[in-house]
Amino acid sequence: MHPIRRLRTCCLALAAAAGVSAHALDLTVVFEGAGLQEGRVQTALYDGTTPWLKDKPLRSATVSADADGRATAVFRGLPPGRYGLSAFHDADADGRFGTYPLGIPREAYGFSRDARGLMGPPSFDDAALDLRADQTITVRLK
Repeated sequence: MHPIRRLRTCCLALAAAAGVSAHALDLTVVFEGAGLQEGRVQTALYDGTTPWLKDKPLRSATVSADADGRATAVFRGLPPGRYGLSAFHDADADGRFGTYPLGIPREAYGFSRDARGLMGPPSFDDAALDLRADQTITVRLK
């Protein structure tokens, strides 16, 4: 291949790669709530293409609290779009959301936009946020 053609091909490839990475966004989620120093925070991120809270999430993370009693999860490389996040404080670190009989939660939980449902979880639309740039949100686990 001619050196000029090779240089142009390399430049086009670099420009294409830069264009793809420029659209990759980071969502940082700070969790607050009483007693986060014990156990872990389990979180799941949904993009609306799979059933909200039913199927496997787009991404998930398990994080522990820092010295200030806050836990932070970072979801890197997300394309722009709508996302909903659910989380719970896995106080006993058993990997499951603890409930009493009848399904009443016994571990703190929360959703993006601090959405709350009535007699159940909020809808995806109530919890969804529009990610158009790197963003940091706070979720209060209650």
